[in-house]
Amino acid sequence: MSNAADRQHGVQRKRELITLSLLLAAAAGFSLQMGWKAGIALLFGVTVVYANGWLQRWQQQRAAHIAGNNPARNLRYLYRCAAERFIATVALFAAGLGLMALPPLPLLGGYIMAQAAVIYSFYQVSSLRRRHGH
Repeated sequence: MSNAADRQHGVQRKRELITLSLLLAAAAGFSLQMGWKAGIALLFGVTVVYANGWLQRWQQQRAAHIAGNNPARNLRYLYRCAAERFIATVALFAAGLGLMALPPLPLLGGYIMAQAAVIYSFYQVSSLRRRHGH
């Protein structure tokens, strides 16, 4: 691995640790303020976002294998992936709110905070790539 790749990996690791620390601190705050179930709900909301990210990465690998360079097949697969991620999100929210009876405000708060962290991370990485020509 090159020196630049090592630095980028180190920056990514540091960003992930900071994000995790902030989300755990928020969960602890919700737990202290609203009870332990609120902390669990916040972490569950965070899990929904990271499960979606995992699902997307897995689908991208599948798309490269299945659709290859065929634009029509890639577009069909893109729509299928979007539908699968939407269904997974709805199912996870239904499980958290319905089956587990988690409080909705912390669950949605965790989802929003994690989504904001993912978006911020995306723009940060995108900015680094533009600056360094990758």
